[in-house]
Amino acid sequence: MENTINQIMEFIKERFLTEETASKLTPDTLLLDDQIIDSSGILVLIMFVEETFNIQIDDVELVPESFNTITALANLVESKRGW
Repeated sequence: MENTINQIMEFIKERFLTEETASKLTPDTLLLDDQIIDSSGILVLIMFVEETFNIQIDDVELVPESFNTITALANLVESKRGW
């Protein structure tokens, strides 16, 4: 799971954050509540996760709770991969 968290964190840092704000990102940072990503950012993040981890996120899984932290998203990825 640590590898999954690290990959997601690196993507978010590169795609959505400046150097200054990237240093403050943790696996439990509130991505939506802290406005790190918005609705269009969620779409970009979904495409990254599906492609990187070779999974398909179902419509019923597209809820804020699945994307509000990196840890929550990593848990979703791991459950989809059967790990």
